Amino acid sequence: MIRFPKLIVFLVFLLPAFAQSQSPISVERSSDVPQNAVPQNAPCVDQPRSLAELATSFRHGKLPLVSQMTGTWVEIGDVSDDASENSLNCSGIRRDSKFEFVLVANRYSVELHAIGINIPQRVTMEPDRNGSIEFREVDFGGEGTLDNYRCRITNRGTLACLLGQYNGVEFKKMAVVTQMP
Repeated sequence: MIRFPKLIVFLVFLLPAFAQSQSPISVERSSDVPQNAVPQNAPCVDQPRSLAELATSFRHGKLPLVSQMTGTWVEIGDVSDDASENSLNCSGIRRDSKFEFVLVANRYSVELHAIGINIPQRVTMEPDRNGSIEFREVDFGGEGTLDNYRCRITNRGTLACLLGQYNGVEFKKMAVVTQMP
């Protein structure tokens, strides 16, 4: 009977010391990237400025050909049903000098680079029965949700993606210079 209380005392004193020596679970942020996004308002001349406009652009779009997808796509629009949270930037939505979200596509194989993702995610876009391509289960770490993207090439040549009925993003193909550490 004496051993059980000693074990408890041992655990009470040693576990906190052990826990302090372990790496924290939370992800450390780079000091050169602001923690929170700042809405931007520098849209392209003909860019959809609301979720309704992006949804219309999506509806008039078409399934991207494999050859159309290959390249680097930079997020230029992030819209939701709450217009105060929309962010538009024709040259790419950024936090300081870093793009928020970039897709590097080789045909329908895509590598996702985004602030908040420590290791780029690889996904495969798959055509659906409705004339869109989809990529699923994008984990932005910490948000607690996995996002499904349905995308189409717009008449303007951008990639419009809807995430459920309340959010959408738009990407523009552009050359991006990679910065080496």
